[in-house]
Amino acid sequence: MELDERFIASLRSLDINADSSCIIALSGGGDSVALLDLAAKAHLNCSAARVIHRIRDSISEKIENTLCERLCAERNISFHVLSAENDTVHDIRRRFGCGIEQAARVLRHRLLRDHMRVRKAQYIFYGHTSDDSLETIFMRLLSGSGAEGLGGIPALRGETVRPLLSFKRAELREYLVSNSIDWIEDASNSSKIHRRNRIRNELIPLISDIFPGWPKALSVLGERSQEATLALKKLCYKELNPIVECDRYMWNEGDWDSAAKYSKALALWNAFNYLDNSKIPDRRIPWRALKEARKAADSRRAWNSHGFKLIRKPGVIEISRASRDALGNSGGRIILSRSEVRRGFVANIGSYDIVVSLQKPNYPGIVSSCHIENWPLEIRFGSYGMEVGPLAERRTKTSFPKGIADSGKEMIYILIEKSRVELDVR
Repeated sequence: MELDERFIASLRSLDINADSSCIIALSGGGDSVALLDLAAKAHLNCSAARVIHRIRDSISEKIENTLCERLCAERNISFHVLSAENDTVHDIRRRFGCGIEQAARVLRHRLLRDHMRVRKAQYIFYGHTSDDSLETIFMRLLSGSGAEGLGGIPALRGETVRPLLSFKRAELREYLVSNSIDWIEDASNSSKIHRRNRIRNELIPLISDIFPGWPKALSVLGERSQEATLALKKLCYKELNPIVECDRYMWNEGDWDSAAKYSKALALWNAFNYLDNSKIPDRRIPWRALKEARKAADSRRAWNSHGFKLIRKPGVIEISRASRDALGNSGGRIILSRSEVRRGFVANIGSYDIVVSLQKPNYPGIVSSCHIENWPLEIRFGSYGMEVGPLAERRTKTSFPKGIADSGKEMIYILIEKSRVELDVR
């Protein structure tokens, strides 16, 4: 079966009609360009939109915009460029203390959803492939995810559609070459800063050499995990039917005491996802924190961590967003490159301002310090306090308000002054 026939079959399997209106998320990369061409050949009622995140150089953005505009014009598809003057990627990072990739994803989804409403479209099409789904499963497997995290990327979720999940990245590139269609490979795909790139470019080739059949095996794992998750969710809702209010998630005390342990875990995950207002798609609450919350509810103790609080009242278990002013409970995470620190970086976690700069802070207060040698720098805030260290390497645990670790060349000063935290790298 040819790719265009498989594409139409993919849409049918998702119950999407050819006359359904859609927005194609077009970046200029191979996957999204192939999606554009296949959608045009299927005569879909579509337009295309490209998001400018303002985190790359203007020359690259202009080149990619020009390519996308030409490709759309050749197919008689309207093309739109989306950007944000306010609430930019850097604003999102400051507000939630997330990595730049996470912030860019939040912005991209928001702009595309807004554009979809303006255009009165029904769906947003993304060009994720089977490779992307397998990489996601692999990363979650190595992160200790349960069955609910090993199902891979969903092909359909609300207005979000990923019709290329049954296609391999390589065959889409072959399709583009055979049809003389231009695309641009993002140079950042070869960068070692992002974990997914290292898995894609370093770990997967090694595993493929040792276990050549791993993609098929992992696909089976994903399929079985999806079925297991559906069964577990049904059990969870049968045992723990939640009482949901705007800022609270509750369960009957008797139901809680009689529920299976994993049903309690899934119920807590659902509560965290419902109450989390960071809008960060892949924000994770550690399994150890979930077990602590579950144990606290079982033993009739209060629990307060990662921005949530759980209490056991007469007849009910209740979890809500924590209101107390505590940076240590935010569960936030910041990843900074050396160049970002050089330019100056500002973030906000909870009610704390975080400033990272090359200038020594002049504010009075108690200063903690530690050394850093390798970049990028990772800063985590959790119930244990704070961790500072190079990404994906040994971290130095530092508790507020003081702590020293000699592990490198550059000194990081951590200053707390009321609701302000200053980090200085010199």
